[in-house]
Amino acid sequence: MKTSLRIGAVYVSAIIGAGFASGQEILQYFTYYGWISLAGILLATLLFAWLGYQIADLGSKLNAVSHQGVIMQLGGKVFGTIVDYIIILACLNATVVMMAGGGALLNQLFEIPVFIGGLLTMTLVAVTLTLKLNQIINVIGSVTPFLILMAIILAIYAFFTSDLSASQVQQLAQPELTASAHWTLSAVLYVSYNVIMAVAILSVVGGSVKDSKVAARGGMLGGIGLGLLLLILNFGLISKMDQVADVDMPTLLLASDIAPWLSVIMGIVIFAMVFSTAASALYAFSTRIVNPDTPNFKFIVIGFSILAYGLSFVGFSTLIGTVYPMFGYLGLLLIIIVFVQWIRHRNGGAVKDDKKAS
Repeated sequence: MKTSLRIGAVYVSAIIGAGFASGQEILQYFTYYGWISLAGILLATLLFAWLGYQIADLGSKLNAVSHQGVIMQLGGKVFGTIVDYIIILACLNATVVMMAGGGALLNQLFEIPVFIGGLLTMTLVAVTLTLKLNQIINVIGSVTPFLILMAIILAIYAFFTSDLSASQVQQLAQPELTASAHWTLSAVLYVSYNVIMAVAILSVVGGSVKDSKVAARGGMLGGIGLGLLLLILNFGLISKMDQVADVDMPTLLLASDIAPWLSVIMGIVIFAMVFSTAASALYAFSTRIVNPDTPNFKFIVIGFSILAYGLSFVGFSTLIGTVYPMFGYLGLLLIIIVFVQWIRHRNGGAVKDDKKAS
């Protein structure tokens, strides 16, 4: 169970970045719908858990050292190649966005110049990825419990200090500000743009575990954990719907309502989430470029860390607004491919056991 929980924590940490931890993604994809957002979160949780189970299971069975073998198994040569390149680009993009987010967040919290904050984020990520895989997994997964604790504190505070009735919450709902016209599509899109990162890191982490049932259970637990975090933070945001609308970082606002020092702690937790997502993305990207067991791996990590840092000067908001939506729709292709492979497997198809899937 310990190994499964560790895999689940890495899954959660890989997906939770600045947007999730700040509450901005949750607002746009769920909270603005009002109470029906709870149904959207349930749908997203089921998808996260199911996808986590399938991907970690397959990664373990293929002994994957990168996502390529898993994707080729799922999609075949044509679709597999397309999705492979989508994932490569998405991982590099996520690294760039998180480095930009790290710089912007440290600037907001401590007035550290953006370029220095980004440099610090880059250095932490590069140093972490020069460690061994088990050490990397432990570092990335270790930050998740802190967000869970903060999410619970903020949600409890928001719920018990809210002056809004259930009907007032629904009146304050602004579905026109959400990611799509309907809550079901919004939930699916939220999962689809996040699942690209999930495939990349879960393939590798699942491949490090010999028992596929243990790996699959870890993926499922991580998906459930993501859903619970969504639910907790969504309750907090709904309870303060009149205050958090149009705020860039709603969770920081809730924390500052309790005490100014708590907003600083929440900011540090968000930075830890930014770091964990950046580390997960860059590790998945680098393992696709070169085998992590080769001497060149550390040089690849450092080189692409510097490249991502340079690209991050485009700006956090610009990157979020222009690139993320595109990967949301591209991620739908990946979900469809996993679903088709699942149907085939249930009808008697077998996984080709490749002991060194690349």
